[in-house]
Amino acid sequence: MATQRRVLTGGRIFTADSENPWADAVVVDGEKIAFVGGADEALAIAGVDAEHIDAGGGLVMPGFVDGHVHVTLTGASMLKAYLRDAESVEDIQQLVRAWADKNPDAPRVLGTDWIHSVLPDNKPTKEILDAVVSDRPVYLDAFDFHSCWVNSAALRELGIDDDTPDPAGGTIARDPETGEATGHLLESAHFELVTPMLARVPDDVRDGYVSTALEAFARAGITTVVEM
Repeated sequence: MATQRRVLTGGRIFTADSENPWADAVVVDGEKIAFVGGADEALAIAGVDAEHIDAGGGLVMPGFVDGHVHVTLTGASMLKAYLRDAESVEDIQQLVRAWADKNPDAPRVLGTDWIHSVLPDNKPTKEILDAVVSDRPVYLDAFDFHSCWVNSAALRELGIDDDTPDPAGGTIARDPETGEATGHLLESAHFELVTPMLARVPDDVRDGYVSTALEAFARAGITTVVEM
């Protein structure tokens, strides 16, 4: 069965060809670009049965290539509670509670992109999270992905207690007076203790992470990525 061709006109088309940087039309045959050039020639090549797409005067560009991407991590993060816009502890608590309520069967409550400056003394504590979710582990990645904020249930799941040593290159933040873990895991305490555990998911869940990321890349015009 022949694939219907599509012809795009009515926009300013950047070709990335230094000798002919601009064109008036593109012909797409299936999944391949069959022609880039003048509108009249494009219409003739596409044929009378081609689908005509009007770019409406917009800019059309080749797809972007991102050479450094963590595809699975990106997809997983997109499915977590997004905390970057939170401006207070109360905002974070509300967003975490909302995600927990929306995902009652999830074994853990997950969030990402919180910012230290919205917290008292820039210090996340397990008590802040325990106040909204105490029956399930909570894991919140910082916006820079170099630390993780957890609640008491998560500390228990990780087996972290007052006697747990800091991993090489990392820190389990502790109360300076009691030595009790505060719920903030930095650098390798995050990468070695939390990340591997959360990565242990069924294949279909991991496939869902990848699909979520790839769909987002496509919406942003990113057509090729390199997994790091």
